[in-house]
Amino acid sequence: MLRNPRTLKLEYRYTPMYPFAAPVQPGVYEPWQVLHVAGLGFDGVLGYSPVAMCRNAIGLGQALEEQGGRFVAGGGSQKVALSQRLR
Repeated sequence: MLRNPRTLKLEYRYTPMYPFAAPVQPGVYEPWQVLHVAGLGFDGVLGYSPVAMCRNAIGLGQALEEQGGRFVAGGGSQKVALSQRLR
C-alpha cells in the first residue's frame, strides 16, 4: 500500500507470493476494492510489526521484573497508601 504521488490517494498493489495461490489477479487496487484492517500504528495506514511489538512487551516485562527485584532486595517497601472515603 502506497500513496500515489500525483493524486495522493492510497493504492494497494497486490502480487501473489505463489502462482495460483489466490483467485485474485495481481495489480493495483483502489481503497474501495480492498478490506484494509490496519494494525497498531501511528498514522492509520501503516501498522507496526506484531513481532516487534511482542519483543518490546517482553523486554519491558523483563525490565520491570528486574527493577522490582532490586527494589525489594535493597530493603525497599511501600511507605504510602492511598485511600478514599466512600459515600
